[in-house]
Parts: sequence; C-alpha cells; structure tokens
Amino acid sequence: MMPSKLVLIGCGHSHSVALLSWLHQSAPLRHCPIADITLITPNAQTIYSGSVPGHLAGWWNREACAVNVADLAESLGIKVVFDEAIGLDLAQQCVMCRNHDPIAFDTLSLDIGSTPQIPTMASQRIIPMKPMGLLLNSLDPYLILGPSKTSPETLPRTTLSMAIVGGGLGGVEVALSLKERLGNQLDLSLICRSPTIAPAQFKTIQTLLTQELKSRSIQVYLNTVVNSVQENTNGVNLILNSGESSSNLSSNLSCDVSLWATQATSPQWIRDSGLMTDDRGFVLVDRTLRSVSHSNIFASGDIATIQNSPQPKAGVLAVREGKILGHNLRRSLASQSLKSFNPQSRYLNLVSLGDRRAVASYGEFSMTATLIQPWLWHWKKTIDDSFVLGLNLR
Repeated sequence: MMPSKLVLIGCGHSHSVALLSWLHQSAPLRHCPIADITLITPNAQTIYSGSVPGHLAGWWNREACAVNVADLAESLGIKVVFDEAIGLDLAQQCVMCRNHDPIAFDTLSLDIGSTPQIPTMASQRIIPMKPMGLLLNSLDPYLILGPSKTSPETLPRTTLSMAIVGGGLGGVEVALSLKERLGNQLDLSLICRSPTIAPAQFKTIQTLLTQELKSRSIQVYLNTVVNSVQENTNGVNLILNSGESSSNLSSNLSCDVSLWATQATSPQWIRDSGLMTDDRGFVLVDRTLRSVSHSNIFASGDIATIQNSPQPKAGVLAVREGKILGHNLRRSLASQSLKSFNPQSRYLNLVSLGDRRAVASYGEFSMTATLIQPWLWHWKKTIDDSFVLGLNLR
C-alpha cells in the first residue's frame, strides 16, 4: 500500500510548531511512515513576528527573528520544495506552483498567513506589513540614511519621511520601534481609520500608546482613510479623507515610503480554490482545524477562520493551534478521531514600546505602570527568544 501524500503549504507559526511536536515524538513516530510528506515554501526561513519590533528598533539582528523551518522539516525526512503555491485543483487534488509541476496530495494543510489590503499599483515605496520577511527586506534600504544608491550624484539624505497606514497594535509597535531606531532622522505619520488607535484594546492601553506616540513626535491621523495613492520621483503621495468634520476634508500627505498595516486579507487563489471561506476569503474550518467543505484539507494561523468562533489574526493563536494541528494531521492520516482546538477568549498580549519597555494586557486587565515597563520588555524578550531558539535546530 502506497503511503498517503501529505502536503504542507507555508511555514508559518502553526506549521513550525506542528513540525516541532512531531520531532518530539518517540523515534518510531517521528518520520510518520504512513505518509509521504512535502513542504512547499518560498523561503527556508520564516520570521517570528513577536521578535520583529526589537529588530526594527535596532536591539538585535535579523537572525534573532528567524526560524529555519526547512532544517526542521528536513530533520523529519520531509521533502522541501522551495516555491510559491499559486492555486489549488481540488478535483485533481494537486497544488499549482509558480515554478514547479503540480504537486499531488491526499491530505493538505495551509498555513500561509495573511497580507494587508494595499493599493494595486506596483511600487517599492508601498510596503505591506506582512509577510514579515518581505517587510524586513523592503525596509532595509530605507533604514540606512546617506547617499542615494540609485542617484549617487544627489546630496546625502539625512532624513526619511514615512507613513504607516493602519492604527492597530501592529502599526503602533512598528511606528514606535522605527522611531526609536532613527530618532529625529525619521518624520513619521500614523493613519488610523478609527476614532482611536488600537481600537481592539481597552482604554488604558489606548491612552498610554497615544501618549507614547505624541512623546515621540509621531503625527497621528484619526478617522482618516487613504482614498488613493500617487507615486512620484521622490516618493508617494497619499490622498487622505478625514471624517472628523462634517465636510470630510481631503488632504495630501507626501512621504518617501508608506507601510501598510491595514485589515488582513487572503490571496486571490484561496478565494478561487473552491474551499468554503468567510467574507474576507479566509478558509472556514471547524474546531479540529479541518475545512468545513473538504475533510482532507486543514488550515491554521491567519489564513483560517474557525466557524462560529472567529478570532483576531494574532501570532499567539497561530502558535497555540500548531500542536493541535500536528496531532490532528497525524490522526487524520491514520483515520483516527481528531482533537478540538478551544481558543481562549483572553490571552496575554505584550506590546513593545520600542525603547526596551513594554506594556501588557490580558482581557480587561492591563499592566502599564512605568516602573514595570522595563521588566515587561525583558519578559517579552525571554518568551520570544525561547520560541525562536526552540524551533531552530542549530
């Protein structure tokens, strides 16, 4: 009897933890002899989102954020295909890849994350906040101020103007981290369509973050949307529309580069796949993380929405799904019963303030006192370092 073909697409937090759980199984179980397993990923490494603010602030290098998932997979005898999935043929049960022939599967697992909604125009000056690897690659040229590489005859650039579109926790953390790194060399604006920043957080956290942004001279636009984007030789021009007045005034904001931390969305090929999705295109799964429309397909992390129990797109939830996913993939291959994932309604959220300080929230409870902020930052760093080191085999 031929072993079943299990294909994993993406090396996000859930797949990383699932693979690690397999590695910790007893030796006979480790290589999952009942399955021929393939991992499809465009990169050998994945970036752990929790460590990104510290890297952007300049406190540690990129390697401290990187998990070598390819090493982890290969240690389990899993074949790794370095490519990008661009489609699914559910009738033929195969994955369409950009640079490889279709890859057949019997069981499929998706952990490809999400991306912000960004303008359709192609521009190196419009940078999505996710995937994190693309964010760091795209930001690198802007974090070294000096003579322009493309126009060396011009005067050295001593300042950088940047706009971050999206006022959730992700956008705020990145704003504070970049300001810590570049200081007065960075002219930074944060554009939020809500009446307050971090709208999902409680008032205490919102108030403190607002104060932090103001103290760093970060311009915040509330109740404001970007109607359109124009690119010019010097950067981008954002056409803003503010709802703070009855006249809905429009204004222009010019900057060298814009980062987009807007509402998460799924890739078009998932929407076109035939899988049942929610209204934003994320794969609908039950509590076992199995597709509600295709019993041989699993999804986890940002790309999945648990039916009747929607959760925010957060790395901490993707990590917690990983162990259940690893368990259920193995049991599915053996035609055994699956375990349910029960997402917590509350979870610890440690928010970096950029300068080796952090605040914390847990449900309605928050920890923001000045004296404990450095301790909270070290606590966050310990958790993040432990996660990255635990997944790296060398």
